[in-house]
Amino acid sequence: MIVIYKKEGMYVMTRKIVLDIKALRKEKNMTISELANRLNKTIFEIKVWEDNGHKVSIKDLDSLHQILGFSINYVVFNNERNILSVRGLTVKQIQLLLKLIEEISGEEY
Repeated sequence: MIVIYKKEGMYVMTRKIVLDIKALRKEKNMTISELANRLNKTIFEIKVWEDNGHKVSIKDLDSLHQILGFSINYVVFNNERNILSVRGLTVKQIQLLLKLIEEISGEEY
C-alpha cells in the first residue's frame, strides 16, 4: 500500500507492507502454537504480530513466507490493492494529484 503524508511541508510517499498473518496461518490450518514453534518464537510474539500488526523483520518475513506459502512479491506489491503509480509524473503533476486526493477524501496528505 502506498502511504502519502506531509512532513515538514513536503509530501512523502512510502510503501507500507500489509500482511494478514492470522488469515494466512488459518488457511494452512495451523495453530498459533504450531507457527510459534516453527519460527522459534513465543506465542505472545505471534499474537502481537497478528493482533497489532507490529513490524516483522525481513528474516522473520522470509521464514513466514516459507512456512505459510505466500510470495514475497504478494507482500511487497500486493496486486489485490489499488495502487496508483506516479512513476513518470512530474513533481507538478504529483502535486496536482495530491490536491485532488485531498479534495475527494477530505483528508490532508
